[in-house]
Amino acid sequence: AAQLGKTVNRAVVTADGGISVQAESPLEIVTAGWSVNREGPKRLLLNRQGTYVNTVSNSSEQVLRNVTVTETVTGGFNFVSAAENGRFDATKKSVTWTLDRLNPKQSQVLQVTLSSVGRGSLVSVVRATDGSGASGEAVGTTHVAGVPSLSIDVAEMPTYLEIGQRSSIKVRVRNRGSDVAENVHLKLVLPSGTELVVLNGGKYQR
Repeated sequence: AAQLGKTVNRAVVTADGGISVQAESPLEIVTAGWSVNREGPKRLLLNRQGTYVNTVSNSSEQVLRNVTVTETVTGGFNFVSAAENGRFDATKKSVTWTLDRLNPKQSQVLQVTLSSVGRGSLVSVVRATDGSGASGEAVGTTHVAGVPSLSIDVAEMPTYLEIGQRSSIKVRVRNRGSDVAENVHLKLVLPSGTELVVLNGGKYQR
């Protein structure tokens, strides 16, 4: 179909002897006129939950029947919950909603909550189909990253030192966060009146 609107489907049969038979039937060409939209967090911390909203809209003048909406739960996400009777299939890692009908100019909001368990750019695909075979899809990307959290542990030192007496200082740097800390530098300033004897795992600078 190249143009919307009402038309006629016409069939003509001819034969020798001037025989001509014609049959007509009305036909209305319509557009699917529907769309799928996805909204939600563009960025998410690791091991946090995010709620995503999938909206199916019927902008046509026709009733859409037997609409099925399926969201694939991509690797890096775990399913938490789905509103509007969404059903989660753990084997296929997908959430499915079924709409018996979607009236003209009507929109249906479908929510799903996911938990981030992997880092990176996670791509989610939502696909919708109706009883006539028409389909549409929406794609959303969530960037998931952790946060480093550094702490310094310094071992207990003696309060007094005699001249010439040696003492060791043990310093440990810990990352208690959820992501890698890169290019970490530790600077330790020696107390006045002391000098370095042995250094492990570092570089001495006067």
